Parts: sequence; structure tokens; C-alpha cells
Amino acid sequence: MTKQIAKTLRCVIAGQLPPPVHGQNLATERTFNYLRKCHDLQVDFLSLNFNKELGSIRKPSFRKLLELLKAIAALFQLRLQGKIDVLIYPNSGPHLVPLIRDFLLLPPVLLLSQRVYIIFHPGGMAEFLPTLNPLLRWLTPLLHRTVFGGIVFTEFGKRDPRSLGISNIVCIPHSIEDVFDEKKVQRRALPELPKLLSVGQLATVKGTDALIRAVAELRERGIHFELHLLGEPAPAHTWEDFQSIVKEHELQQTVIFHKKLIKNEKWELYAQSELFVFPSIAMESFGLVIIEAMMWELPVILTDWRANREILGPSPGGICFSFGNDLANGIATALSEAYAKREQWPIWGKQNRRRFLELYAGHRFEETLLAEL
Repeated sequence: MTKQIAKTLRCVIAGQLPPPVHGQNLATERTFNYLRKCHDLQVDFLSLNFNKELGSIRKPSFRKLLELLKAIAALFQLRLQGKIDVLIYPNSGPHLVPLIRDFLLLPPVLLLSQRVYIIFHPGGMAEFLPTLNPLLRWLTPLLHRTVFGGIVFTEFGKRDPRSLGISNIVCIPHSIEDVFDEKKVQRRALPELPKLLSVGQLATVKGTDALIRAVAELRERGIHFELHLLGEPAPAHTWEDFQSIVKEHELQQTVIFHKKLIKNEKWELYAQSELFVFPSIAMESFGLVIIEAMMWELPVILTDWRANREILGPSPGGICFSFGNDLANGIATALSEAYAKREQWPIWGKQNRRRFLELYAGHRFEETLLAEL
């Protein structure tokens, strides 16, 4: 009987597929591709193609208004093709321009769908809501509390849907396909100059400039690292911003930028590195790169910020550090402590790999989401 009901279920995934390439778009693509292969579902996609490049994120434009109108028209077209049982809608995050998008798009989504789940890829709504003017602070929960449910990736993340008046909250940790290659990792050594790897958008809130300064500070103490940065500058930042910091501290031979790598090249970089650093203090819901590092059996140094400690677990393979008002000094202290414990790095890496296999490997997110639907 359950299967007969499930076969009639029609699900629409709303969001944007890459490009640009970043965590939310990649997760949306993965979820859509998985669900549309499930025989028990009819899955359609509602394209919200608002950002052609990273630099346009959170910025208003006439093109985005046209995309909004196209999205509303596409939604009506999907409804004309049949009943929409479930629609999974991406939360705007803690920014005014995407929030305005929700005020215009979410009402027709609610009107034309039987059940709407909001998936909280960006975090920070609980902190953002009190900063709005009184009218928006009242209207925003009024709009959101009518949805069927919220989907978050960590227990910490539940504060965002709760702040919007959503009571039905499903917590499903992210998961990724396991591409670990033991032969590549066996080539990993502990050379005199350890390779640090940091992956993600380059930005102040991502800790990029603080990390570069921390490496410079450690060099003055006689502790040397080679730092590899994989990612592109976030909006309001440029390559020159970070290259100038590198030049200021004479780290041109120490800091290596990797602008774009295809998947195999990216995984090779993980396999060749000895220590992963995630210095972000951004409003993130779940740092996917953390579990990528855990998958690759890497010890991890990360900020004790938002859900990071929860993701890494109660027996972390690395250091989850507090940083106070000086992020660069916090990173430098953590890296110095890790450097003094280099013999434990392989042990830390195996701890992380075990936790990855227990919680984050394969299609666990999609499988749990499918069960919820």
C-alpha cells in the first residue's frame, strides 16, 4: 500500500544548479539527481537561476527581477501539468535581497503546492531576524510559519527555522559520495614543510586573510608550513586582496592559490595534504569541505563556531579552537599546538575517517530525505 501511495508522489526541487560552483548549488544538484532516479517519485526542477557568477550573489539587478518572473511562470506551468505534492524550497539566508525574493516567490509556491519544505542551506536567519526593521521582523515569520516543515543539517541549525516560527523541523546531516583512495593516501608523508589545505570561497569571514597572517606569524616563530588555498574570491573580494597580503608578508613561495580544479585534481590535492584548516566564521549551516577532509583521512583544525564542533564530533581528530577577538592569533595558536603533535596526525585522520563512514558517507542525506517525503 505504501508503495502505491509513493508512486503517485510528485516532488519539485527549487534552486540553482552550478554554475557558479559553491556548496549550496552542488548540494541542490546532487539531491535532484538522486531523487529523480527513484522510481517511487516523479521529480521536477524549478530553476531559480539568479546568480550567474559568485560576484552577483546578494546583489539586486534587473536581470534577477526577470529571473523571478520566469520562475513564477515556470511554477504555474509545473502546476498546470499536475498536482505538486511536495516542493523543497531553498531558504534565502541572512541577507536582504534574497529575503525580498522570498516575499515575492514564496506566496505562489505555498499557494500551488500541497506541502512546502524550506531547506536551510545558508545559516544565520536567527541572528539576522532581530536586525531587520520592525515591519520585516514581523512579516518574515508570518510568511514562513505557514510552510509544512524545515530541513536542517545539524542540531545547531534548528535555531533558524525556529526563529521563523517553523515547528516541524527535520535534521538530516549532509553526506557525500566516498571517493577515498587508500593508495593515494599511503603516499602522504610528514615532510619538514607540512602542507596545509584550506578549501572554500576566499573571504575575510571565511578566515582567509587571518589564515595567511597566522602562517606568517608562525614563520617568525620558526614554524613553517606550506599553505594551499583552493577557491575563488567571494563577492566584495578580489584575487589582489589576498595576493597583496601574501606579498606584504613575503609568503609568495609559501602560499599557493588554486583557482579552479576539476574533481580528480581537487581530490589529489586532498590526498597530498597533511593537515586541513577550516578557519571560517561565516554564517554557514554545514561546512561540506569539513567532511571532504574527514573522508580523505585528514586531521582537521577548525574554529569552534556554529555547528563545526558538532560535525567533527565528541572525539575530534584535530583541534576545534576558540579565537576571541583575534582570529589570526587563534589560528596560529591552534596550528602551533598541532605542529607540536605531528606524530598524532595519522591517528587524528583515522578518527575522522571513521566518523565520516559512520555519519556522512554515501547518499544518507538523500535516503533520509526520501523517507521523510
